[in-house]
This record gives sequence, C-alpha cells and structure tokens, in this order.
Amino acid sequence: MAIVGWLAQVGEAAIDELALRFGMDEAEVVRELELAACCGVPPYTPDALMEIEVSETTVRAFLPPEFARPRRLTPAEGLRWPRRPV
Repeated sequence: MAIVGWLAQVGEAAIDELALRFGMDEAEVVRELELAACCGVPPYTPDALMEIEVSETTVRAFLPPEFARPRRLTPAEGLRWPRRPV
C-alpha cells in the first residue's frame, strides 16, 4: 500500500525508481501493482477500482486523493502480519 500512496501523490514513476525506492525488484513491483489495480472501494465495481497503468518502463496512477494518505490500522490489523500457515 505504500507504493499506491506514493503513486497517488506523484501520478507517474519509472518502474526501476519504484523498485529502488521501496526495496523490491522490478518484477515484484509490477506484480504488486497489477494486484493493486484489482482493488478499490465499495461497491468494488469497475469505476470504483484503482486505475493503475503499467507499461514496459513506467507506471501511471489515476487515484483519488484519499489513497495518498497513510492508512490507519487498528491494533488487531497491525498484529495480523505476517499470517502463519494453518
């Protein structure tokens, strides 16, 4: 979610810059952003999903301003990570 918040502020960035900034490899950045593009806010219809475009070298995001603010977790949400396999 940190990548999404940062992209909501800047709008567009190079994939290699994102990888360096967030300590990930480029393929991982692309995977995470492709997954994020499937997320949104209720009612989760296509018009309520995050609009993220990933090209060969760059990422563009058209996100509402509320995505630029850090998400506040409850204590229970904060303690759930990482989940242990059952």
